[in-house]
Amino acid sequence: MIRGTATEALVARSTNTGGLRTLRSWVTMFIRPSSLRAVVGDVNRDGRDDVILARRRSGDLLSVLVLRATSARSFVLRTWWSSSSFSWSPNRFATADANRDGMADLLVYRNGGTDGGTLVYRFLSTGAGFRTALWRTLPALSWSTLEAL
Repeated sequence: MIRGTATEALVARSTNTGGLRTLRSWVTMFIRPSSLRAVVGDVNRDGRDDVILARRRSGDLLSVLVLRATSARSFVLRTWWSSSSFSWSPNRFATADANRDGMADLLVYRNGGTDGGTLVYRFLSTGAGFRTALWRTLPALSWSTLEAL
């Protein structure tokens, strides 16, 4: 939700009986919504879903913020990864436990450029940050067929 120049993370908690509780604000960030892409996953294996935010910084650079869910019914906002050369666009974002350690990892799909296809970068969660590297080159996966996220 946007309030002035701020973006709020609104959460409707589960009732554990098939319903949802009232929507309420868990955190406010002074970041434009158009500069964020959100995916969800448990990045620190504590049993709570966290919100992973890919953020566009000045110069079209990418940084990754995590809203880590706490037992106090709130989020703790931290930067988990930042780069001085990895561009924000064009990218698509997803989560998966890519290395089967029980923590959600961030997958970043990038346009393969003039060679075509798609590059996949794996951001492995350490529980307090991300380690990143090119994971796969997929020449047969056309960038134009990937859904925007």
